[in-house]
Amino acid sequence: MAEANDFYVASRTGPLRQGEILSDLKQIVPIAGSVFHELRVDIIEHPFAVVLSQDCDLEQDFYAREGLKNQKQIERPEINERRKLSSVLFCDATPTDELRNRINDARVWKTVLQNMNERYQFLREIKPGQDASEKGVPSGLGLDFKRYFSIPTEEVYAQAEQLKNRRGILQTPYAEHLNVRFHFYQMRIALPKAHHAD
Repeated sequence: MAEANDFYVASRTGPLRQGEILSDLKQIVPIAGSVFHELRVDIIEHPFAVVLSQDCDLEQDFYAREGLKNQKQIERPEINERRKLSSVLFCDATPTDELRNRINDARVWKTVLQNMNERYQFLREIKPGQDASEKGVPSGLGLDFKRYFSIPTEEVYAQAEQLKNRRGILQTPYAEHLNVRFHFYQMRIALPKAHHAD
């Protein structure tokens, strides 16, 4: 049972959750231009990734898939079909020591750790008791909002079943805080000229 001051709770079965952390996800990506000739693909491995899709969409998708699988609502299968998500949106998550090496700028890093840099989000340590694998992530995780991707929903669930890679779920209000910051970053408006005086 999660306590009020917990940042995470261990993942469980059922619908994926907004703010859920998965490990060892594999993303299949066509090699550029190969779809026009002989299809070739790369497999990109994501050591950690955080779900950014909305909870309500994830829940509707899960129960729609279950309904179609179990022949429920068979008289109106189009309702279940309409509720399905084509893919799940993720953001790459990196152990903070690795992200720090990638950024390699002490001034920027200080703002990242305080969640004051609009491009990055710092997530604190995941304790073993908050991790379904009971491994934990002692260093915490860092997200770079430029590194987002999607995987077809059925594939995510297939990997979760086979790899047992659902780890922990960021709790309210931290999951919502993450999503607001991610979408704020995506909604930036490019200005032709900065406001400050030349």
